[in-house]
Amino acid sequence: MMFRAFLAILEIGSFWHVFPIVVAILAGTFIIYFAKSKLNRKQQVNLLCVLTVSLSLFVLLVPVYKLITHEFHIKRDLPLYLNNFTALIFPIVLILKKPLLFRILFFWSMAWGVQGILTPDVTNNPQSLEYFRYWIANLMPMVIVFYVLFILKIFPDFNSVFLSIVSLQIYFIIVMIINETLHSNYMYLNAKPASITVLDYLGPWPYYLIVMQFMLIPYFLLFYFPFYLLKKQSSSNL
Repeated sequence: MMFRAFLAILEIGSFWHVFPIVVAILAGTFIIYFAKSKLNRKQQVNLLCVLTVSLSLFVLLVPVYKLITHEFHIKRDLPLYLNNFTALIFPIVLILKKPLLFRILFFWSMAWGVQGILTPDVTNNPQSLEYFRYWIANLMPMVIVFYVLFILKIFPDFNSVFLSIVSLQIYFIIVMIINETLHSNYMYLNAKPASITVLDYLGPWPYYLIVMQFMLIPYFLLFYFPFYLLKKQSSSNL
């Protein structure tokens, strides 16, 4: 356990860990600034469509490429991890034009994205397809939800915190059924990942799953807290 943790510390903070995060921050900042200062409302929505569709296509094309190159494995390459699934349904949410769905995806994107950034479960080899899939699928949804926040002004509310958690439980159940059918480990619901993650500190299976459910409420509330303060400040200024 300690040896695994030591290896993980060596990888965390390395150039190939920090580099995609910095690129995402710079690219996201530029995209939001460009949309806010140069585009009208219709163009802003069109750019959001391009971002969401591009991300979804990338997530879909990776397993297709693996199928073509005979590298696909059904137990690990389906887009069932939360970041991949979120990427797939972004365009659908955009078509439905339901602000509540964007609010739910905000918590999903931030929760999984932050965990992916802090405890990366991927090789540090930038020549690996998995390296690009991991970082794009973790970071791009965060860029998109920040775009929605700053450009479309759709902010999460208190109710969406709990709706996000409830909908996530439903998704967990669906993935558990798929794992049972395929004997797979999507979302790490049957075993912890090989790399060191926060799950290593939550006890053995299945106890870490139970602890994780209790942690979701304060974790999601943490992401909501800045918007609570913003709302409170706006109310006091009236």
